Formats: sequence, C-alpha cells, structure tokens
Amino acid sequence: MKTQNWDTMDKMKREGKDFWEGDPWVVNYLWTELTAESIYSIVEGARIGQKYLKDIAKIYGKAAKWKAPLYDFPVFQPSYTRKARRVKTPFGSLQLYYGDTVYDNRKQLSSIAANYIHSLDASLLMYCVDNATNSIGVIHDCFLIHPNDGDEIRDNYKEGYVRIFKSNPLEQISKELDKDGMIEIPKIGTLDLNEVYGAKYIIS
Repeated sequence: MKTQNWDTMDKMKREGKDFWEGDPWVVNYLWTELTAESIYSIVEGARIGQKYLKDIAKIYGKAAKWKAPLYDFPVFQPSYTRKARRVKTPFGSLQLYYGDTVYDNRKQLSSIAANYIHSLDASLLMYCVDNATNSIGVIHDCFLIHPNDGDEIRDNYKEGYVRIFKSNPLEQISKELDKDGMIEIPKIGTLDLNEVYGAKYIIS
C-alpha cells in the first residue's frame, strides 16, 4: 500500500497536483496508516481472518502448505531467506540473490493471508474453467470469453463461490496448520450463501 501511495504521490508531484507539505515519506506513512485503518473498520472480518491465518502459520513454524478447496491441489509457501552475491561485469556490478535453507518467519507471516486468498481464487477459476461449455481463456482471475457466454460464466462463478465457502475453507486449513486445534477458528460475518445466487455484480 505504501508503494502504491508513493507512486500516486510521485505522479501528482510531476503533474503539479501535490497536496501535502513537509517530508513526503512522513505523509506517505500517515496516508497509508489512515487508509488501512479505514479499510479494516469497514471490512472488519478481513482483519480477523488475516490475524487467524498469521496465528496458525506461527504455530506451524515452517514453510506452510495446504490443499486448496474443491480440487485439493497442494499449495506450498516456501518462505526462506535469500543470500546475496555481488558479481562484477563489464557493465558494472550486479547483486544476485539465491535461496537459502533458513526459514524466514517474518516473510511467512506477512504473506500467508494473501497466498491463502490466491489459493481460493485459483479454485474458483478452476471451477469456472471445468464447467465452461465453450472456449475460455484465463489470465490470473480474469476470464476471456465470447460475450454470448457471459451468463454462463457468471452462473458458474456464483456456483463455485458458494461451493468453496460451504466447504468451510478455514476449517480445512486449520486441520493442516493447526492440527491440535490450539487457536479457535473465527466465525466471520452473517452472509447467507444462497443470496450469492441473486447477486448482480459478483463478477463484471
């Protein structure tokens, strides 16, 4: 978020639209903190879920691995430190990074929530591809289809979404990273999943 805000500030500065005074780094820090707090105050469940995933990853104590819902394909998060080596070339020196065998707990905890959500997105994408009756292309979580197939992909997306969350994905990852059930699985939100079928804007 700080990087995104910095890019925005840099562009505004170049266009003469900067709105701040003083050290831009301080402004960026404050802006980022206020934005994050605003997001979490509105989407409170996201913070609860994020904390839960960090807590069970901390208990697991090594590179996390779990199975994504619906398809049970394995997900592995190899969070290890990196070593650097400086190499001289005719054009100057380069710094090359290569993997180490030392577990990086900080990196593991900071990336577990994002990678877990990516694994849910991947399951949803696979469901849509599996159930497409015509040609379909995908780039990350974007679908490339003929306009006539819009209703089908929307229906498949809704069905996949409901199936994933009815499978209780937090319970699944808990069984893999917190086998002894040391941390209580949070109960987030009051959404009736059947309402998803009537959602007009779940995918655009």
